Amino acid sequence: MKENNNSNYVELVNISKKVRDKVILDSISLSIEKSSLTVILGPPGAGKTTLLKIIAGLIKPDEGKVIIGGRDVTNLSPKERGISMVFQSFALYPNMKVYDNIAHPLKLMHLSKEEIDKRVKQVASFLRIDHLLDRNPGLLSGGEKQRVAIARALVKEPHVLLMDEPLTNLDAKIRMEMRAELKKMQREIGVTIIWATPDPQEALAMADKVALIRDGKILQYGGVNEVYEMPRNAWVGNYFGYLPMNLIDGTIIKEKDQLILQTEDFKINLNSKIVDKIGSDLPKDVILGLRPEDLKIFGISENDVIINGEIYVTEVIGSDTIVHVKTGRNIFKVFLPNIIYRETPFTPCKIGVNPSKTYLFDRRTGQLLWRGLK
Repeated sequence: MKENNNSNYVELVNISKKVRDKVILDSISLSIEKSSLTVILGPPGAGKTTLLKIIAGLIKPDEGKVIIGGRDVTNLSPKERGISMVFQSFALYPNMKVYDNIAHPLKLMHLSKEEIDKRVKQVASFLRIDHLLDRNPGLLSGGEKQRVAIARALVKEPHVLLMDEPLTNLDAKIRMEMRAELKKMQREIGVTIIWATPDPQEALAMADKVALIRDGKILQYGGVNEVYEMPRNAWVGNYFGYLPMNLIDGTIIKEKDQLILQTEDFKINLNSKIVDKIGSDLPKDVILGLRPEDLKIFGISENDVIINGEIYVTEVIGSDTIVHVKTGRNIFKVFLPNIIYRETPFTPCKIGVNPSKTYLFDRRTGQLLWRGLK
């Protein structure tokens, strides 16, 4: 497979779409770099599939422009856009062998038999399915069917490859294998991929950039590490992570000359820099955000804030453990990587919180106020 040397980026400018009176997409603007893998991440019904279909030309936006490689393609047909799309359902033709499934779009392009045969065998070899070319799709595993669907999309040598929840129908082990293989494939080919999924783990594992979408609006767009480390609001922080962020209601109070973040179960002295930065606009009602992977049960240091609780339940997942700790009305999730930990419910437990690994959100607006309370 050759990398296309044209300008391969995708630019979406104020894309809006309504169905009857329901807003599906609300003024979406994104600039996607050439040869990158960008994940559109959001819950079901957020507008991900509609956005991909607008990029592909299967749906026309009510407002806005789609620009691919510097060319306005908003009013062009799908076949004029240089795009391929892989659907969640694989959409293979059951009465055609694998070879013919892959070759089908090339036949519609009226390429010669020699060129079709060359491209089919090339992409099949690349995806390691050349031994399956004579089989019917019904005899393939889920992972093999997915490779065939991807091969059919790649054989057209598209500028942009759209993937709509392509791993949803695969079991967990195959999903993990396919994530690694698809990321490797993308790097080798250099194709621009836009990938829609509701699964944060896919974005964390694969994406160069991630766009968080909810109710038809992009809430944050940026590099994976950037969005993970500095979520713009509590919803993004909670949704985008290996596990959901622990969110605890708190109140900022003043004791003598010190500002205190008071929660039901513990309190933290606030860094004076917060006041310097936010000033008199610092709200009274806030949300404290704590990522499960930033909390400790073992190796608690003297600088950590201590939360007292009791074991609620432990989940051992492979070599890792998720510990649920009940503290008053709150139940904290604590992620222990590479530790198998089983403990009886109601056993007393201490959680260590590194204040520098904390997030402070405005309870009214949800917006991030500060990262690191000390």
